[in-house]
Amino acid sequence: MTASSPAARRKFSLVACARWEEKDIAEWIEYHLAVGIEHFYIYSNDDSPTTLFKVLSPYILRKDPVVTFRHWPIPGQQPQMYFHFLDHFLEETEWFCFLDIDEFLVFKNINSIREFMAKFEVFHDAVYLNWLLYGNNYLTERDEDSVLFAYTRRARFIDHHTKVITRSAAVDPRRVKESFLGGAIGFWHFWNDYGFDNARLVNAIGGNVDGYTKAFPKAAVEQICRSGVSDAMIKTAYIAHFQFKSERDFTRRARRGGFQISATWEKMYADGSYKKILDQTNVVEDTYLAAFWARTVGERYNTAALSNVPVPDAANIALRKPSRQSSRFGETQGKLKGRAQGHGNDGFRTGNFGFHTAFEDEPWWAVDLLERYAIKAVHIYNRVDDPAMAARARHIAIEISSTGSIWTEVYAHKGGPAFQGTIGRPLVVMFEKAVFARHLRIISRTKTFLHLDEVEVYGSSAI
Repeated sequence: MTASSPAARRKFSLVACARWEEKDIAEWIEYHLAVGIEHFYIYSNDDSPTTLFKVLSPYILRKDPVVTFRHWPIPGQQPQMYFHFLDHFLEETEWFCFLDIDEFLVFKNINSIREFMAKFEVFHDAVYLNWLLYGNNYLTERDEDSVLFAYTRRARFIDHHTKVITRSAAVDPRRVKESFLGGAIGFWHFWNDYGFDNARLVNAIGGNVDGYTKAFPKAAVEQICRSGVSDAMIKTAYIAHFQFKSERDFTRRARRGGFQISATWEKMYADGSYKKILDQTNVVEDTYLAAFWARTVGERYNTAALSNVPVPDAANIALRKPSRQSSRFGETQGKLKGRAQGHGNDGFRTGNFGFHTAFEDEPWWAVDLLERYAIKAVHIYNRVDDPAMAARARHIAIEISSTGSIWTEVYAHKGGPAFQGTIGRPLVVMFEKAVFARHLRIISRTKTFLHLDEVEVYGSSAI
C-alpha cells in the first residue's frame, strides 16, 4: 500500500527516543521546525519523566501541540519504543523518520523537507539519508552552548549508515516486528529486509539502494564509495550526526547505559583508541549549519536588554560566523579565568571578555561573514569588569577585506577615554555609506592584549 493514509493529519514527523538529552532537545526541535517538520513523537528514556517533560512542556501543552510525549522507563529498549509508535501513531502522519537527538536532517541550500521530498513522494516510499559524522571540535569537555554553533568540524566523506524518511502507508507494523525479531537489521536505519519493493527505495541523490544491507556493511560501503557519490550527497542532503561532542562523551555513553556497545566506548577511551575516531571526524571545517542557524535565530539571540543602544534596522550578520584571532592568551600563558575563548560574536554580552589574545604587536580578531555584505554599522562591546583592562582597546581600528588577506581600514579609534559595553555606552560606528566586504577585523594599533566582550556587525547581503 502506497497511498496516503486518510487519517494522516501531518505531512512530516520525527520519532525519537531520548536519554540525557534535556540540554540539547529544544534546539533540535526548533531547527527541525525551521526546515518543515510538523510534529515530534518523543519517547523519554530517562529514569524520571520530569527530566525531559519540563523542557518540552511548551511544545506539549500548547493549544496545537507539536510534541507527543511518552515516558519509557526501561533504558535501551529502542526497538520497543519504535514498535509503540508504529502501533499507536503511524497513521497520524504521512511521512516519518526515526531520528536521534544528536542527528539533524540537512537539505542543502533549500533547508526544506517539503521541497526536498517533492521529487520523491510520487514514485518512492522511502528516502535514505546517509550520516555525515561531525567531530568534537577538539573539545575535551562538552560545549554546553548551541550544538549547531559549537561543532563545525566534520568527516571528509559520507558514512554508510543511514536514517530514512518513510511513507507511513507503506509500513506494515506486524511485518516489521516479525522481520526484526527474525534477525533483520534495524528498521530505523534500513528497510531493505522488511518487505519493501526495492524499486521504491532510493537514496538522497536518487540512487538505487537495492541490496544495501547485504553482508552489511560490505554492500553499503561499496555503494557510497562509487565515484562522486559522497560529494553529491554532501551537496544535496544528509544526516548531520554529532556523535561525540567531546572526548568525555566516550565515557558518558557508557554511564548512560542501556546499549550493548556502551562498554566498547569506555574501553576505547581507556586505551586511547578513541582519538583516531575523533581525528577522522574533525577533518573539514564546515559552517553551513552554523550559518543557517545564525540566520534563523537572528536578533532573537542577542541580549539587547543589557544595553541602551538602539539596534539598527538590519541583521547582526556576524552572529556566530567563523572567527579567528592573531593569538590566544590561554595557549601561551596558562588557563584564563572568565569566559572561554572564541565567543566574540556569540550574541552574549557579559561584561567580561569573549576572546583574549596574547601580548603582541597589533593583535587582532576577525570574522568571516561567509558572503559579501553591505555593512552599515559595527557595535563593539568592551569588557567592563576592570577599567584598566578596558583601556587597552583605546587604539583599535576596523578593517575590511574581500579575501581575508588584504585589509582596508574603514575606522580608527584614536585614543581618548575608553569606550564601554554592557554598562555605559559601547563603541558604535555608523557608516554614512555602506562598506562592502566578506571579512571584518578589529585590530589594535599598539603592542598590547586585545580582549573584547562582543562584536556586532549590522548589514544586508550584497549578492
